[in-house]
Amino acid sequence: MLRLQTRWRTMSPKDLAISLIKDYVLRGDSLDSLRRSYMGMGWTGYNVGIANGGKIIVSEIEGKECNYIFDLKTLFDEIKSGQMKLL
Repeated sequence: MLRLQTRWRTMSPKDLAISLIKDYVLRGDSLDSLRRSYMGMGWTGYNVGIANGGKIIVSEIEGKECNYIFDLKTLFDEIKSGQMKLL
């Protein structure tokens, strides 16, 4: 599995997906507003975004194309309920 190395810890594809929406979920944005946003983030060698259909797609890690797909609602609910360790 490909992982992004940060100063603090290694980030998995799921961590990248969570990092895209975490701050918005914690500030109270709705699931529907995130679905409609089609937001994304990318930098050299990394790309993650919200796609049509309520999926978060990680499409590039460490300069390598990939296709990790996560359900937006599932990650949203996990963050809201505090079930996961937040980055």
